[in-house]
This record gives sequence, structure tokens and C-alpha cells, in this order.
Amino acid sequence: MASTRPTSEQLRFTSSKTGEHSLDTYMENAEIGNTTLANLLAQAFDTNGQYKTGFAEYKGDFATSTLYDIGDVYRDASSEDLYTVRVQHTSTNVAADLAANKIALILDASVVNTAATNAANSATASANSATASASSASSASTAQTAAETARTGSETAKTASETAKAASEAAKTAAETAQAAAETAKTAAEAALDNFEDTYLGAFSSDPTADGDGDALTTGDLYFNTTSNQLKVYNGSAWQVAGEVDVTTLVAKTSGTGAGVLPAGTTGQRDGSPSAGYLRFNTTDTKFEGYNGSEWAGIGGGGPGLDGGGTDEESVIRTNKNQISGSVSLTIPSGSNGMSAGPITITSGSSVTVSSGATWHIVGT
Repeated sequence: MASTRPTSEQLRFTSSKTGEHSLDTYMENAEIGNTTLANLLAQAFDTNGQYKTGFAEYKGDFATSTLYDIGDVYRDASSEDLYTVRVQHTSTNVAADLAANKIALILDASVVNTAATNAANSATASANSATASASSASSASTAQTAAETARTGSETAKTASETAKAASEAAKTAAETAQAAAETAKTAAEAALDNFEDTYLGAFSSDPTADGDGDALTTGDLYFNTTSNQLKVYNGSAWQVAGEVDVTTLVAKTSGTGAGVLPAGTTGQRDGSPSAGYLRFNTTDTKFEGYNGSEWAGIGGGGPGLDGGGTDEESVIRTNKNQISGSVSLTIPSGSNGMSAGPITITSGSSVTVSSGATWHIVGT
């Protein structure tokens, strides 16, 4: 083996492939198994420079007590590692020969197996990646379809939005119109309220002399009298009760084309203090009667006629009752004549007075 000189004394050279080296170190590294580089080359090549047959042969699996030449290659069956022989020797065991630097590891099987496993895993990953890519492509296609659907939906939504916008503008216009109408109605209502307040003055305990604004009263003004609990109306000169009607003084009717219903009752049920013009039907005498200001008198000039079913024969025979009863007092006024078909009976409590200048003729007596 060469003796390595100090670095400062070594020759240096540059290889175009491996870079700069110190010559001593470079030559020393070329020595294998205490064999010079020249001897190593002599073992590999003959004197003609031809590669020797049998050099660097593959010897199969390692065997103990076997002569191995430089360059031989064998396999350790237990680890499947490959080794090359660096020094001719008779083998002991792989570990001992490796420790003695007689052999060198040229292929670590564990590294190869790991690389193979990694390659298989890589292939599996590639297959998975291809599957994932196919799935991604399918997803992309689905996404594209969804995007197109979304675009269609967006266009539909845009159309709906434009329609809604138009409807909103129409609603806004309608709202503005309604607002204007409401303001007009408000103004009219305020004016109507003011007019009503000018007409209905409110509640007072006595007749007011001016309206709520202090202006003069006008025909049709109203107020409620809290003293008499009556609604009163101004007729242009004075206040009078508004709409006061005594229903007991009204004459009812059966229908629009029927008859008026007059009060009916006996002679004894006549009004105690009648006024001229009162009319009624006397159920005692079965005839209509009226009060002339001084007494009750029959209306129509005679009693009822007899109807035989013919035409107008009821006017031929007139009848009258043959007695005066019921505690009544009859007076034939002066200047009048009375006539009855007799005989006539005047019962107790009743009387007939013939005034001066009047006559009462009873026919048939």
C-alpha cells in the first residue's frame, strides 16, 4: 500500500468526471485487499489487454471453504444480498470475510425489496389515482351539468326578478295613487267633520244662541238638550224637538192599497175630552162617528144598508138601532133635524136633547 504524504506535498489532478483529487489518496483508494492497482488490473486483463475469461463470474449462493477469485460474485442465500470478491481467498463466512475486507456488498436485497414494494405501492397509488381521476372526471361532468342547471335556474330567477321588479313598480304606483286618494279622502273627511261640527253643536242644558265657532245659528243646526233629554233642531227662528212623533196618534194601515185602521170601541169608550175632528168606529152603534166640537155624530147620513147580493140595493133600505143605551147623552143642535125609524127606546142613564130650533122625527110611531 502506498504511504500517504501530507496533503501539502501531494500532487493534485482534476478528473472531468469526478472532479479534483489528491494523487496519493486517489491511488490508495484504488488498492483493494492489500493489492496494488497494477495487480488488480493484471488479474482482470491478460498481457494483450483482453478481459480474462472467468473473471467476475457469478458463483451462485455463498459456500464456506471455497476458493474465490477477485471479481467473483455470489449471493448470500439468507439475506439475498450480492457480494463481489476483492481479494482471492478461501471463504470462511460472509460476515467474517466482509469484516476482513475480502468481499464488498454490491447489492443490498433489502433496498431492492423496499424499492420493489415502493414501486408496487406506487403502481397501486397510480391505479388509485387513475380511479380518482376517473371519479373526478365523472364529478366534473356532474358539476358541469349542475352548473348548466344552475345557469338555467339563474336565468329563470333573473326573469322572475325582473317580473317582480315590474310588479313592485306597479305596486308602488298603486300605493302612490292610493296614498293620494287617502289624502283626498282625509281632506274630505276633515271637511265633513268640520261641517258636522258646525251642524251638530253638541250637548247643552239649554238652547244655545250661536254655533261652536261663535257664528250665528243656521237652519238645520242640531244639539242635544241634557235637561229634557231631547234632540232639538233650529228651524231658522227657534229651537224645536227634532223628529218627535207620538205613535199613539198615528193611523195604521193594512197595506199600501188596503185600508186605514181607525180606533174602534163602544160608546162608553169614547175619549173623555175629545177635540173637533176626532174619528172612530162605534161598536155599540156599529157605525163610524166623529166629534164636531160639541158632540159625537154619525158619519155617512144613516145606518148601514141591507145587501141582498144584487147591485147597489144596499142603499135602498137603511137601518138604525131601536134603542139608545150605554149611558150616553145625545144632542140635536139648533138648526139641525134628526130622523130615526121607530119605535126608539131610550134606556135609563141615556138621554136625547133636541135643541131649540131643531127637530127629531121618528118614523113609524
